[in-house]
Amino acid sequence: MKMRFLFLFSVFFAAGCINANAQMNSQKEAAYIATLYAVLNQKMADSDIQKDLESLRQNEHFVRNLQKKIDKLTNGKNSTSKDRQVRKILEQAGKDIDNLL
Repeated sequence: MKMRFLFLFSVFFAAGCINANAQMNSQKEAAYIATLYAVLNQKMADSDIQKDLESLRQNEHFVRNLQKKIDKLTNGKNSTSKDRQVRKILEQAGKDIDNLL
């Protein structure tokens, strides 16, 4: 009986540790995307590219094509493989920037 209790306790403890670890990884991934977002906002104001960015914003063909690409992405629970790949790329870029800074 005591062994069974210890076994069940260890299973629940391990499950709790795995859940906590998954939550920490999820928060890390979110932090990497937040870092990427903040750095992108900072760099969008860079005087070296500001003129080109404004030109792109005025280019209707570019804006239409960009919107078509964005429309292919979803943020719901039923995300596609492409959505997951994009998120992993963004997380990796944020991680790289975080490590660099």
